[in-house]
Amino acid sequence: MIQLRHRDFVLELRHTFRLARGDSDTRRVLMVEIEHDGLVGRGEAAPIARYGQDAASAALAVEKMASRLDDPRAFESAAERVAVAGQPAAEAAIDMALRDLAGKRLGVPLYELMGIDPSTMPVTSFTIGMDTPEIVEHKVREAEGFAVLKVKMGSEEDRRVLETVRSMTDRPVRVDANEGWTFEDALARLEWLQEMGVELVEQPLPADRLQLDVDGDAHFRPDGNGEQMDRKTARQERKSGPDASHDSPPAVASRNASASGRFSSILLNRARRVRRFELTPVSSPLISAIFIRW
Repeated sequence: MIQLRHRDFVLELRHTFRLARGDSDTRRVLMVEIEHDGLVGRGEAAPIARYGQDAASAALAVEKMASRLDDPRAFESAAERVAVAGQPAAEAAIDMALRDLAGKRLGVPLYELMGIDPSTMPVTSFTIGMDTPEIVEHKVREAEGFAVLKVKMGSEEDRRVLETVRSMTDRPVRVDANEGWTFEDALARLEWLQEMGVELVEQPLPADRLQLDVDGDAHFRPDGNGEQMDRKTARQERKSGPDASHDSPPAVASRNASASGRFSSILLNRARRVRRFELTPVSSPLISAIFIRW
C-alpha cells in the first residue's frame, strides 16, 4: 500500500530575494513523502505565484495525485500520468519522491539508477538577487564556492551591479531579467552585457509580448498587441491548410532549428546589429521565456 504525506514549511532567507517583479524574505515550500514497503522517498515542491501556484494549490494537487497513484515502481512516467493541470511544482515533487524511493529500493544512488554520468552534468549556478552594488559585492563573496553565478537584473543599477560582479570574479556569469526589461531596455543592455562576458540572458522580455505563429516562429510585439499562441495551437493551425495566415510582426526569431525548440539568430529585424544573438525558448508555453546566447 502506498502512503503519501506532505507538509509545508517556510524557509527564512539569508537576504531579501529581489526580482524585477517583487521581493520576499521567505519562501513557502512543500515537502512530499511517499512510503511503500517500509521505504520512504522524498520530494519537494517549490511553487511560484507568477505561474499560478502556491503551497496550498500544490498540496491540493499532491492529494489528488496520491489518489491516482498505483504502482510506485513505474517512476519514469507515474507522476506525469497522474499530474494535475497547471500544477507542475506538485508533479515535480511526486516525481522526485518516486525516483528517490526507487533508488532506495534498489540500493543505488539516483544518478546510477538513471544511467547518468555525474561528470557530464551542467554546473548549477548560484543566484544573486537584485540589490545595491555594495550588497551584491557581499553576496559574491558568499558564493565563493560556486563555479557559475546568475545575476538578477531589472533596475537602473543593472550596469553598476554587473561591473561590481566582474570586478570581483572572472567566473561565468548569467543574467536573469525576469521579464523586467522593455524592448528598448533589452537592445540597450545586450551590447554591454556581451562586452562584460555574460554567457546568456534569461527571460529578458515580458512573456505576454511573445507568441508563436503557425510555422512555429517566435514573435515579439513591442506594443504588446496580438494574441499569444502556444506550440500546440500553432501546430493545429498549421495543419488547417494554406489559408491560415498571420501578419508579419516587427520582431522575429528564426524558425525552429531542431526538435528541441532552439531558435537561431535573428533577434529583431529592426536591430540588425544583434543578429548574432540566439533565442532559445523554454519548453513551457505558460512561461514563454527565452534565453539569449552569444
